[in-house]
Amino acid sequence: MVDKQNIDGSITYGKRQNKWAYLFGVNYSKSFRGEDRVQKDYGTYKINGVDRVLLSNLELEGTDLRRENLGLQGELDFFPTEKSQIYLRGSFNKFYELQTRGTKSYSIGSYTDINNVAGVSIGSSGTPRNYNRDLATISLGYKTEFNNWKANVDFTYSTGLYDQPLYFDGYFTNTGLSAGLDVSNPRAPQFNFGAVNPDNPANYTTNYYTNRHQIAHDKDGQASANLERTFDLSEKNKLLIKFGGRYKYKEDDHTRSYYQYTLKTGRLSLTNFLGNYERKEYFDGNYNLSGAISDGYLMEEYYQNNKSLFVDNTTYIRQNTDPDSYSGNESLAAAYGMGKLTLNKLDIITGV
Repeated sequence: MVDKQNIDGSITYGKRQNKWAYLFGVNYSKSFRGEDRVQKDYGTYKINGVDRVLLSNLELEGTDLRRENLGLQGELDFFPTEKSQIYLRGSFNKFYELQTRGTKSYSIGSYTDINNVAGVSIGSSGTPRNYNRDLATISLGYKTEFNNWKANVDFTYSTGLYDQPLYFDGYFTNTGLSAGLDVSNPRAPQFNFGAVNPDNPANYTTNYYTNRHQIAHDKDGQASANLERTFDLSEKNKLLIKFGGRYKYKEDDHTRSYYQYTLKTGRLSLTNFLGNYERKEYFDGNYNLSGAISDGYLMEEYYQNNKSLFVDNTTYIRQNTDPDSYSGNESLAAAYGMGKLTLNKLDIITGV
């Protein structure tokens, strides 16, 4: 879908010297791809007194995606004896995605006949979205063997910051249009607006602006310990006993903010907010998704510089923000004990 080069690479290096060992690694990837989405809706229309189920809305949504991912890993080990190990492990992963999205939606008001429609409204928007995700984990642990016993202890702390998505949406409409409609290819219906230019930005207006920000911050700490031993009863008969426990504590802060701002008076023209999104060979060349598509960044800039011209849509903000904003925590403690008796090829397992 896009003609840009992708990058993917990694490198790892490790070494052991006497009782010490270390391992470090880094990986990086960068990719580009595109998505074409066509959605068709149908409704009931009356033609010559007869109800017909016909196309009611055609939405074209094109998305260009740029993704980058950086990962770092490291481990430091110390071996006090041949059968024991102390380790310190850490990892960090940073992910970024930028979506450049252009959308046009053709809504049909009525049919004058099977091949012609009226009251057509074209909705157009350019919605840049960016996603950020930072994940980090660190672990400290100990493994050992003594007197036929195996034991391990681990302490792990993880944190995740999910800042996704932040997007700016300027949705403009061009209304009151008439067109010929060709559905000979039901996969890709075509509108013919004749001498009227449906992509004239001067005919697109709006009276509101929407932006969204969603962020979550997770913290997770846990500790675990396990102890096991195998008893050789005979050459083919063994008894394994194992027991241990784990404690886990987690916090989650989540905020979802949807804001919509309505002009106190008047409307804005798309002419002043045009973006450069274009896909001339959209959906296998069936459509030209170009022209009359806004730039969400310009809408955000205009709002920030002219806040006095807008009023908050409190109903929209409350309905879309409050239900998904919360803080919480949970803790869990668990312990277990188990045994496995092996009698030749028969295993008998029990536990609590």
